[in-house]
Amino acid sequence: DRLMKCDLCNKEIEKVMSPDGRVIWDEGHNAEPIKENGRCCDKCNVSVLLARVGMLNAEKLGIQ
Repeated sequence: DRLMKCDLCNKEIEKVMSPDGRVIWDEGHNAEPIKENGRCCDKCNVSVLLARVGMLNAEKLGIQ
């Protein structure tokens, strides 16, 4: 059983389980653009998504 830590908060990344209790995903979320090549937990993924939206908005407004 492998334990992955969030590259942003250093807490354990949640495992996604099948209905019969098998781990089907344990690698979390892509943490870019906050952490290059990083992985993050569900809670930190909210910040990652907000950062991505902010980048898209800045790009649309010509602010880079």
